[in-house]
Amino acid sequence: MPRTSAFQYPLLAVCFCLLLSGCENVFPDEYTTSRTYYFQKDRQIVVDSTQTLLHARVEPGTELVFTYQFKKDAPPNVSDGDFSETILFEIPTDGSSFELEGSELATIPVFYDRKCYCGLIESLKVTSGYIRGEQLSDRHWMVSASLQTFSVITEETFEVSFSDVFMLTQ
Repeated sequence: MPRTSAFQYPLLAVCFCLLLSGCENVFPDEYTTSRTYYFQKDRQIVVDSTQTLLHARVEPGTELVFTYQFKKDAPPNVSDGDFSETILFEIPTDGSSFELEGSELATIPVFYDRKCYCGLIESLKVTSGYIRGEQLSDRHWMVSASLQTFSVITEETFEVSFSDVFMLTQ
């Protein structure tokens, strides 16, 4: 029968600890987040609909379309953990500022999209809150918003707030 050394078990314990601590670097458990703010000229929001679902998308047009997106990317060791939410809204090109609040939001296309492994699979019309914007230059707008909408499908209220400079992109 082979003899075991007195150092064999502590050595195995140290190796095991090193292996476990090394996994933290290979599989981080922190989510990464990002926010993007941009607008496009000569665009419009087009809505496809089925009997109950809406899907908003951006196509060529004559207006300004603003996009705010928040993304949360899951670490590699998390399956189905990514999440994003997007606000799309369209304004006429003939002004240098705008302010819409409450029922005034119904006068322009404003949509909320959420992508995740959750029940929401549609674009939602924004129903309350405010959006304010001021043109800083041809390529920059300062936009502030606090918006709320409700999903009949998931019976949830969604709220999004932001205040930042939106940059022109094509």
